Amino acid sequence: MEEGIEVEVEVEEEEEEEEEEEEEEEEMNNNEIQSIRDRDFHCRSKTVCKLNCAHCDSRVCVRGMKAMLLADTNVELYSTDVPPLSVQLVGKDYMTQNCKCKIRDVACLTCGNVIGYHITQPCHQCMESCNNGHLWMFHTAVVTSEERKDIEGKTLLWANIPRAEKDIEVMNIEDDEKVDYEFCCR
Repeated sequence: MEEGIEVEVEVEEEEEEEEEEEEEEEEMNNNEIQSIRDRDFHCRSKTVCKLNCAHCDSRVCVRGMKAMLLADTNVELYSTDVPPLSVQLVGKDYMTQNCKCKIRDVACLTCGNVIGYHITQPCHQCMESCNNGHLWMFHTAVVTSEERKDIEGKTLLWANIPRAEKDIEVMNIEDDEKVDYEFCCR
């Protein structure tokens, strides 16, 4: 008789543990969803910037966003979600000091100065962190920015910017500079 009670108690304890694990998992999922919503809200409330090379004033991109480096939040930079207009990858990939991302410098095609970098292979840690999905970064000291305006002349926010393949400003670049959106790395 006692053996049957012991088995019943063990089953009840296992069921309670499973319920607690399910509740913890649900809470983690809810926290993750809230984190994504917070990140999306934060990104969507940011101003869209046009970026120019500070050395020669050539247009670099029309979809810039002020950002912070994930590995060191004291470092401000600009990022974009599509390959920039007038830059070229230079040199070879290298690893960052703070994570395992592989990056490659990008230089302005007009003057040749290095103005940022492209994350060619994001690491797992950075992909799991709160990030905006942008893989093209520009150093604030070597690019200038101006707020991009919408068709009504109001400051354009990321919440209102069209998808890259529908963005008129991206599509209005010279034909020889057009980038196939399917080729874009996100």
